[in-house]
Order: sequence, then C-alpha cells, then structure tokens
Amino acid sequence: MSEGYFRDKEEDRFRQFCHQEMKLLRNWTAHGQIIKVVEKQAAFFFMIAMRAWFDLEPIIVMDYEQELSVVFHQFDFFTDEVKTKLSRSYMDLYKTCKKEHIFCNGIFFSDLFRQLGLSADKVVCEKQSERLFYLNFWHALNPAYINSITPEQSSVVNIQVGFNDDYRGIETKGHIANFLARLIWKESFT
Repeated sequence: MSEGYFRDKEEDRFRQFCHQEMKLLRNWTAHGQIIKVVEKQAAFFFMIAMRAWFDLEPIIVMDYEQELSVVFHQFDFFTDEVKTKLSRSYMDLYKTCKKEHIFCNGIFFSDLFRQLGLSADKVVCEKQSERLFYLNFWHALNPAYINSITPEQSSVVNIQVGFNDDYRGIETKGHIANFLARLIWKESFT
C-alpha cells in the first residue's frame, strides 16, 4: 500500500477513476437515466465502490472480487486492439452527443459522458448507460481526446483521436485494472 499523501501516478489515476465512476453512477441513477441494473453491472459497481472507499493495494485482487467475477466471462485482450477500440468508442460517443445537439467544453471521453448525462433525453442515456460505464473504465486509464477536427468535405468531418500515456496496470497480470479489464472486455466492445 502506498505510504503518505503522494501516490504512484497509475495508482492515483485508478483511484480517481473509481471515485468518478461512483459519482457518475449516483448522478445517473438519481436522475432516472439508469432504470435497471443487471447482475454484471452490480458486481462491477461493487468492486469499483470498494476500491473507491478503501485504500486497497492495486496489485492484489481481493477474494470477494474473485467471487464476483463468476458472473463475467473473462477475456484476454491485446493492447494493440485497445487503442483502435477506444478511438471507435470515443468517436461513437462524440457523434451521439453531436446528434443530440450536446456541445461539451471538455475533450475527454469522461467529459462527453458527463455532458450526455446532463443534457440528453433519458431514453438515449438509458439505452447507452451500461456500455458507457464500462467504456469509462477504459478511457479513464487510457484517456483519448480529440486531437483535431478537419473538414474534408462540407458533409464529412475527419476526427483524429489522440491518447495520453498508457496505463501500465492494465497490462500487469494480477493488477486490479488488468483483472477488471478482462472481465468487462466483452461488455465494453461488443
């Protein structure tokens, strides 16, 4: 466990994600944008909540997390695939926001996600909520942002998505981020 106020950058990023995810979950449920929580979501949110509330060692998967994982089908993923899928999911959310006439000041996925929750029709939010919460995990640890928007033609816009530094915990076997990533891969990207 980290000592003192200063944490490892990756550990801090993961904890910040856990807190942000719980805040988004609270807001979306309080405003009726999530009507039904299925078993997998409940297990995922519980694991995230425990990580947000308690200072648990990120390189250790707890026994209760192992037990909750039985509701998922674990997948191994290739890091090369992640950036392609993150780019696509970012662009999909960007297009949804644009279609709903939602304009966001931020450039990150979480900014678009928050703005969608604040501005969009509840039906739109409910329809996408399950997948968006899983995708937020990936984007929090590997932040994608709009690098540039270049109009190629009057009706077509080319969006170039950039990435900040990679989060290594997602590739480390036994790390909670890698464990969660393998659990939610299918729910995030299929």
